[in-house]
Amino acid sequence: MNHLKNWWVILFYFYSCFITPFSAFSQQEITVKGHTLDERGKPVGNVNVVIDKMRFTSTVNGLFQVYLKSGNVPTNVSASKEGLSIKDWKYDEANHVLNITMHAKQNLLRGEVRNRFNEHISNVYVTVKGITDNKPAKSNYDGKFSIVLPDDYQINNSTLFFIDGLPVENKDISFKDNNHYVILIKPKTPKEAEAAKKEEEGKVEDIKANIRLKKKEEVKKDNSVETEWNYTEDFKKINEDLAEQGRMVAESNEKLRNDLNVITDKLKTESNKSRRVSIGIEVDSLGKKLEQNKEVYLQSQKKTLEVITKLKQELLAKDSVTSATQEQLEELKVRSEQAEQKFQRNILIASSLIIFLLFLAIVFYFISRRIQKQNKQISYQTQELSNAYQEIKVQNDTLESQKKTLESQKSILEKQKVIIEKKNTNITASINYAQRIQRAMLPRQQDIQKLLPESFLFFKPKEIVSGDFYWIAEQDDEYGNKKIIIAAIDCTGHGVPGAFMSMVGDGLLNQIVKLQEITSPERILRELDKGIRDSLNQEQTENNDGMDIAICTIDKYNHTLEFAGAKNPLVYIQNGELKEIAGDKLHIGGRMRRAKEKLEDKYFTKHTINTSSTTYCYIFSDGYEDQFGGMENKKFSKRQLHSLLLANHKQPIEEQKYILEKNIGEWTGSHTQIDDILVIGFKI
Repeated sequence: MNHLKNWWVILFYFYSCFITPFSAFSQQEITVKGHTLDERGKPVGNVNVVIDKMRFTSTVNGLFQVYLKSGNVPTNVSASKEGLSIKDWKYDEANHVLNITMHAKQNLLRGEVRNRFNEHISNVYVTVKGITDNKPAKSNYDGKFSIVLPDDYQINNSTLFFIDGLPVENKDISFKDNNHYVILIKPKTPKEAEAAKKEEEGKVEDIKANIRLKKKEEVKKDNSVETEWNYTEDFKKINEDLAEQGRMVAESNEKLRNDLNVITDKLKTESNKSRRVSIGIEVDSLGKKLEQNKEVYLQSQKKTLEVITKLKQELLAKDSVTSATQEQLEELKVRSEQAEQKFQRNILIASSLIIFLLFLAIVFYFISRRIQKQNKQISYQTQELSNAYQEIKVQNDTLESQKKTLESQKSILEKQKVIIEKKNTNITASINYAQRIQRAMLPRQQDIQKLLPESFLFFKPKEIVSGDFYWIAEQDDEYGNKKIIIAAIDCTGHGVPGAFMSMVGDGLLNQIVKLQEITSPERILRELDKGIRDSLNQEQTENNDGMDIAICTIDKYNHTLEFAGAKNPLVYIQNGELKEIAGDKLHIGGRMRRAKEKLEDKYFTKHTINTSSTTYCYIFSDGYEDQFGGMENKKFSKRQLHSLLLANHKQPIEEQKYILEKNIGEWTGSHTQIDDILVIGFKI
């Protein structure tokens, strides 16, 4: 009894030191950096992201951050933004980076509205006939808009668009980006169409007036042409008169002179040079005729010659005047042509200047409008920057305050970290020492194989120390027969608490079997149950700890195996057939569940197996069959364990251990071991 009390003092010290400190480090978090990108890898901002029911919104640069528990990876990821949907996502587990790729929705039509001068038009309503009649899209500051269309609707050249209720003509519609982007030219309003019609009519009237004016000028020009003088008739008359004067010289000289005077008067008004040359020839002819009649009308000839001489002088003078006049006319014509050319040049220069000034006015108008738009945009951006500056200033003040708080907390945490690390080091050293104690308590592999040569032990604690333990001993019964007692025990909990119970159980089993010389398995369980209750004073305290156990007593001389179990079973295979003997549904230790229950009424069942033929026996805790893993993260299950044992029971005993160890490792994979694992197999 004094030996047991010393063990309890050691166990109580370990229990008080190990449990509390580990709870603070049970959860750790990792930081995952995220990016929302388009199909070309460029950032997409303001995207709504949902990761495992946690919601975030990426920044304007497409960045976000999420915290996950260590060992976890994102499983359900979704993202959305107006006009965009998620295409795919990829998680880089090594660098903790999550990239989300977005792409445009196929049922979204984007576009812009312009006027006939290619300027963007804002604040107009766009509809698609029969699709968005009741939900028009409004163009923004840059004239752009977007319309959500039904999934099965296809935009084509026959689609009817309306802007502010006015239909858009087909020639004013153009498509881009595989008919997912449209450019619309705003149609004229009724007032604008009427003004354009009047302007066209005015141009037609001006053209008609110009035609009428040209016709009037041509009529005036035709009326201004003078009738030409027919001098041939006049000289014919003179010749006739000269012939008559030849007969009647005396009588006709006076008349001839009168006629010559008339011709002289007409010659003064004649301006045609060719006609004047012809007149000179006729005058010479008259001179000859007068010389022929010289003798007849000598006296008359003298006077006629004077008239002819006078006529020649007049012709010469007229030719001189006409020549001077012609030169003046030519000069005037040249000057007129030069003046007309100069006038046309001036008209051309003036027209070009007017067109240039008009172009400058139009350019200035568009530049002024663009400057106004830019000024508005700059004003809007300035206001936004001012607001952002104020927000950043407030955030900086908040961050500065938080920084001071964090620095203060950091200093405290660093001090606490030093203390905790020191305690953790001490605790870890204590647990490692406890492990050495537990290993010294447990039988060695060679001790088991000395009693059971064909046996294996697969023991894998969850933590440094274990709540599962195994026990074996050889003891004479009351008749002096050698018997081997072997047990697989699963204590309440695991780690340090379970290790305490394992040490209590080991001490009680040594006392029951080796001191009290009890070898029957059902009696061993009954005495063990009583010892646990008494040792932990469970009838008067709240303590409810205990253990599950499978225990076998092997009698090699009589070829029998006796088994008793508290919840844990025995699995054995004979002649290729697997059989299971379930343990009693009773727990070793713990308070009685009903007030009327008495310890004297708690009995365990003994099962006896004939081992004359080769028998493969397996006892184990529930850690192996309860381990989670596989593709669906489910329990391994008792059925799979039985199938594994049956499939490999004829393998060498050491090979069976290797198969069990490899199989549970592959099943667990990246998952965490949830409990201590213990499997004992032996061949009789």
